[in-house]
Amino acid sequence: MQENWKDVIIRIGRVLQEFVNPLESQATIAFVRPSRPVAYQVPLSRFGTAEELSKRLLASGLNWCWLSAWGTQQRSPTPPTTETVAELIRDLQEEVDGEGNHRLVFLFAHDSGATERLCAPSVLREALEVFAAGQPEPIRLVLISLPDCAYGYLFVPQAPIEAVRHLLDMWRVAPKREYPYSHLQSAQLETVVSLLMVDNDSRDG
Repeated sequence: MQENWKDVIIRIGRVLQEFVNPLESQATIAFVRPSRPVAYQVPLSRFGTAEELSKRLLASGLNWCWLSAWGTQQRSPTPPTTETVAELIRDLQEEVDGEGNHRLVFLFAHDSGATERLCAPSVLREALEVFAAGQPEPIRLVLISLPDCAYGYLFVPQAPIEAVRHLLDMWRVAPKREYPYSHLQSAQLETVVSLLMVDNDSRDG
């Protein structure tokens, strides 16, 4: 029987946490490959509370959307606004089972004027695949929070724009160690996108 993607994501989180040296549990780790976005493993504590993270995103000067998922509960691409920010906060902090797990939350920053277009799942999937291949627009940054994982995963272009660099400075993203991108295994951006977007694709159109 095919493994449920929810179980895959939880397992990924646990494997990645085991990958971290306990003595460096608060360190940032980079996963790199030539001419492609750099992946940063960052302790969730760097992002602050859900409320603090949400306020920081809205004040960053970047445009944002997010998706979230848990089991059959899927949120389609949604821009955080003064009307929807409470939903983003809930998605970030709500426990969805009796084991302390939270939703998978997938946030991405993008160019001004692209929000409506990127809210179409098929367009978003193509844009994310292009971003993962090394083209830094219209998507500028991806932040993934996995269930049962003490780390967030940032995917950042090799030459980020100033607004993205400012966020990296605020979150103190200065990697202590580097590994090949392949060490992320199933947590590579391309894999998470394929898992997250499969149900959203069926609603598009």
